[in-house]
Amino acid sequence: MKLQSNLVVLRILYLVWVIFGILSIMYIPSQLIDFADATSTAVQIGSRESLFRAGILGRLITQLLFLVVVWYLYKLFGDQNKNATYLMMIFAFVSIPMAMYNEMNAVTALEFITAPDAMLSWLNLHQQGITVVSIFWGLWLFPLGYLVYHSPLFHTFIGIALYLGGIGYFLGTCVKLVYPEQQMLFTVFETLTMGEMVWVLWIIFVGAKRSELKDA
Repeated sequence: MKLQSNLVVLRILYLVWVIFGILSIMYIPSQLIDFADATSTAVQIGSRESLFRAGILGRLITQLLFLVVVWYLYKLFGDQNKNATYLMMIFAFVSIPMAMYNEMNAVTALEFITAPDAMLSWLNLHQQGITVVSIFWGLWLFPLGYLVYHSPLFHTFIGIALYLGGIGYFLGTCVKLVYPEQQMLFTVFETLTMGEMVWVLWIIFVGAKRSELKDA
């Protein structure tokens, strides 16, 4: 019963996390920011400042939700392998304050609405901050992938998808930092990060194996 209740909470948390993440990390920036056009970006943000601020708030809430998600993952897998669970928590918890502090760059960008080039510089800095945090977004997926792969609650292919997601985040970050001109290679690694979404969508829409839940 305790296992089932933890899974129910995880499914709800992941659903809310995905909604906030899609809106604040993907949708809102795509509507306001054009890194190739500083003037257009300043105009868009200036005329829709509330939406830009909502994006900042949404990204902060996403990180707070992530904190709770990791805690419930610990409760789900803690008895399975302590070392892997602790490693998962360390990598995840390191990324959260980094990602939240990085939002200061977006807040600072608002002070330069009348100076488009300076504003875009701060937004670029915010984007680079996300690139750095992505290292830990990749690393935490390796112990999580190990736990899922060896758990009787989930199919092994989901664990493999998490491994691929970790590789995508980590190596994608390395390529972006060292070889930023290698866009095609970065795109390959970015595609691999979808392995994390396999896990997220599986948790939300499928959950765990019913046969194992009955025995829990």
